[in-house]
Amino acid sequence: MEIKLHSNATTTPRIRRYIQRSELSDTQLAKELNLSIDTIRRWRQRNDCQDRSHRPNTIHKTLSSEQEILVIYLRQRLKLPLDELLEVTRLLINRNASRAGISRCLQRHQVGRLRKPISDDGLGSIQLDCFDLPEKLHKSQGQLLVIVEKKSSYIAFALLEQERQDARQKLIEFIHHSLPFQVTSISCCQHPVALDIARRLEVPLTQESTQSCLNATACHFALTLQQLLQGECYDHRLGLAAILLHYEDILNQRLLRKGLQHQTPFGFVQQKRA
Repeated sequence: MEIKLHSNATTTPRIRRYIQRSELSDTQLAKELNLSIDTIRRWRQRNDCQDRSHRPNTIHKTLSSEQEILVIYLRQRLKLPLDELLEVTRLLINRNASRAGISRCLQRHQVGRLRKPISDDGLGSIQLDCFDLPEKLHKSQGQLLVIVEKKSSYIAFALLEQERQDARQKLIEFIHHSLPFQVTSISCCQHPVALDIARRLEVPLTQESTQSCLNATACHFALTLQQLLQGECYDHRLGLAAILLHYEDILNQRLLRKGLQHQTPFGFVQQKRA
């Protein structure tokens, strides 16, 4: 039978049983077995001979629930492996995040290993997500649209403010003319604004279920912008629009991706276009 002992254990189950059954004094047993008196006393007080769990009773979370949703979103949409996800989390979301904390977060949300894409499609297939913004994050409220090119993980953010009637048409022009690739197909969540924009683009549309938006629309973000974003690159003097542009630049032009042959998403797109 295989016996699993703690790496620092000085006794085996057989010695522990001998300690518990012996009629010798603590001092005599310690001298006989070359153990400390504290070890002898500890095992005499125990009824079993097995190591107990060394996991702490209380695990302190560094990430808030809202921050965890952002981490999971970045993991699933940008296909970030653990080390890259940790780097992005520290830069953009929480500077104190740890690798173990990120790993536990993925386990809690049942996010498994990354899978390699089955097909090798060209550039241009995008994922369009839309999230309603609470007033604490953006005074004008409205929606946040996130555009992700699936092959390169190139990401773009757009704010749609409620009072701007022409915002959707300008966003469509941006998607057509300002992205570094031509959109060939769209996967879209069931948010009505996202669906409307996807249909106006007049490219093949694949409608996804609500779950593909990671249930972020169902989460009530009760934090202010300063409470939500605590990364190394966060600047509290900037508004949400400027912060998104800054984060977009970091994700697209500064983060080297192992899965993109150690290039940035923007560099990968430029190479494919060339």
